[in-house]
Amino acid sequence: MKAIRSIIFLLVCVGLIWLFILLLANAFRGSNTTTTQPAEDLASYAATDAVTEMYVDGPIIVNQDHNAIRISVSRTESKIETMIGYDGQVLESRSYPNTAESYKSFLAALDVLGFTNGSVKNNDPLEAGTCPTGSRYVFRLMNGSDVRRSWTTSCGGGNYQGRGAQTRALFNRQIPVKDYSEVTRSLNINTL
Repeated sequence: MKAIRSIIFLLVCVGLIWLFILLLANAFRGSNTTTTQPAEDLASYAATDAVTEMYVDGPIIVNQDHNAIRISVSRTESKIETMIGYDGQVLESRSYPNTAESYKSFLAALDVLGFTNGSVKNNDPLEAGTCPTGSRYVFRLMNGSDVRRSWTTSCGGGNYQGRGAQTRALFNRQIPVKDYSEVTRSLNINTL
């Protein structure tokens, strides 16, 4: 009886040692697989306080002639702001009511246009100074802080890999056509 207990004890000890060695080997062995993050479902942000934004920065010219436009869309409002100078002094701001369903449709359209395509890393270069005679387009999704930030220019380049012209047109269409024309007519900027 004592011999059987000793044999079982020895087998259990050998098994535990073998298991411990396997666990250590797996812990120190590198993995060659890459974990792919599932695609973001933008429509899931429709019921949150998330805001999507397009910022269009005009050509790099004298401060008093430099213009920018910001269009922000959330579940409660769409807003356009025109700015002058590099410090972003707001010239004009107009807001329009929005609904969660409208925002959900807008986010779904952004998804189709590839808004979340491409690599957006903290060390991606910023757009400042690129395409000095053209426009720089910055796209953001914010939910308290930046969830996603990407950019492109009228000269090409940037880390935005969606359909740029269609994305810009979609943002522009969130503002009534007549108001959009009034607000942007005197600016030194290419919004498309």
